Amino acid sequence: RHGRHLRYIGPGLEQIVGTENSRRLLEDFDYICEITSPEDQGEVRRRGFEAIRNKTMSDCVFRLRHDDGTWRWIRAAATPQEFEGGGIRWYGVAQDITRERETEHQLQESDQQLRMLAENLPGAVYSFDRLADGSREAQFFGPGLDSLIGPKHAELVYGDFAALDGLVHPDDIGIIEDERQRPIGEDRHVSMTWRTRHDDGTWRWLRCDSAARRVGPDRFRVHGILTDVTAQKVIDIERERAAVQLSNKNRQLSTLLRAAMEVSAAHTVQETLQIIADAVHSAGWDAVVVVHYEPQFELNAIAFAGVDEQTQARILANQSTPEQRRRRFQKGLDRFRIGRSYYIPAAQARSLEVNIPLVHAATGPLADVTEYGNNIAYVPMVDDQGQVQGVMWLDEPEGQHVPVAATFEYLEFFGDLAARTIERIQLRERMLAAVDALRQSEQTFRILADHSPGVIYICRRDDKQGMDFISPVIEKTVGIRAEDFVFGVRRFNDLVHPDDAELVRTKMLQSIADRTAFRLVYRLRHADGQYRWIEENGTSVHDETTGELQYLVGFILDISARR
Repeated sequence: RHGRHLRYIGPGLEQIVGTENSRRLLEDFDYICEITSPEDQGEVRRRGFEAIRNKTMSDCVFRLRHDDGTWRWIRAAATPQEFEGGGIRWYGVAQDITRERETEHQLQESDQQLRMLAENLPGAVYSFDRLADGSREAQFFGPGLDSLIGPKHAELVYGDFAALDGLVHPDDIGIIEDERQRPIGEDRHVSMTWRTRHDDGTWRWLRCDSAARRVGPDRFRVHGILTDVTAQKVIDIERERAAVQLSNKNRQLSTLLRAAMEVSAAHTVQETLQIIADAVHSAGWDAVVVVHYEPQFELNAIAFAGVDEQTQARILANQSTPEQRRRRFQKGLDRFRIGRSYYIPAAQARSLEVNIPLVHAATGPLADVTEYGNNIAYVPMVDDQGQVQGVMWLDEPEGQHVPVAATFEYLEFFGDLAARTIERIQLRERMLAAVDALRQSEQTFRILADHSPGVIYICRRDDKQGMDFISPVIEKTVGIRAEDFVFGVRRFNDLVHPDDAELVRTKMLQSIADRTAFRLVYRLRHADGQYRWIEENGTSVHDETTGELQYLVGFILDISARR
């Protein structure tokens, strides 16, 4: 299996590859090779090796086979990171871009069809004379104008050529006026695009291509053609919008990857929240507040990005007591149970009684505390048990007033990233506290064992009856170092006097069977060959579930002087 295994994968896997493939990938991640398109496997491997070699991000587009047999286009971006032991850990994000690929293909087909139509349809051919004073005299207008602006408007233009100017969109009239101010000349081709109102009230994009030739001392005849390019313009606008969305997604993905790398090294909850706040802010949200609560609504940490100091102070003041935090946070919890994230336009904020202070950009006006000024989105931080442990408040997204579903999905990645990182930090803190407590307990035990007049031991009940622990005083008692018993060089039972061995064995077995403490007095052979009388007190320790004997613990005291 090449030593690969998943440490974490988000809930969106099933949507990308289907339920069965998702299950098999979670069991064995190498299954990814079986559902990757054979045509794409070489490129995926090449980019992965290149990323490892150069220690850079791998960004690859490939196809995965869904449960239903269809191929889904996937864009995966991941960054390798070495960790102790020589292994490599990948942090990455995979995104289904099948719809975008299909849309791009459809746009290409539509573009080709429109170009064919443009080449075969003449549109509306026209000609007019332009005089030295800038005035125009219509010469000809072809019948195709009816299809461009409708028969009623076409009739107006046929009667008065200047009527066409009155149909131009107010935002585009400047394009035409600017061109008219330029000097006219032969061998000069002019191409303009503007919007003209149709009979049906809609705006149609018209393209004008024209050229002029001199027909008199102060007269130029302009020949041209008007074509309806509305469909092409819509495609161009959609293409530009798709390009912007793709650019935003790339920026968001890069931001998410960068934040994932940064929070992997975070040591505190506060540091984690600040990284998340800065990342979301840099991805296009005007202002961000990230809050983490402890179970009893104690304010554990809060981070700001793009929020002015006055607003920060106001938010902190409204988070001052557990009662205030519980009241505000509970409203969010109630809505989070309905949907993971939600968005409240400013107009609805008052009717929904959103009592959380609004977030304002540092460059914007500071509204009164009783006013509801901006649109706000809320995204929870949910732990592995599904409990909401914090929330992100976001002021309206840059360049759009209503965030789309994909935006929330992206924001929820940040919420999940924050929640998982905080869980990791808290687990590490608990582990460090436990290790410290164990270390202190061990130090206390060793001080007790080293300074006790007798021998303290923990004995395994295996074939060799080895010692897990025996205090250093044993060397004074029998002349043999404690290490020899722990590492199995010497066996404790071999030192028991032959005349006492059976009695010791019988009483100990009886004590184990009865699960009672035992007291034994017998002789042990010293390294000098002499026997020492010792008194041993101990008990057996059993597994609480199975009852199986685990080990013996006891205390041995040299009583030779009494005998």
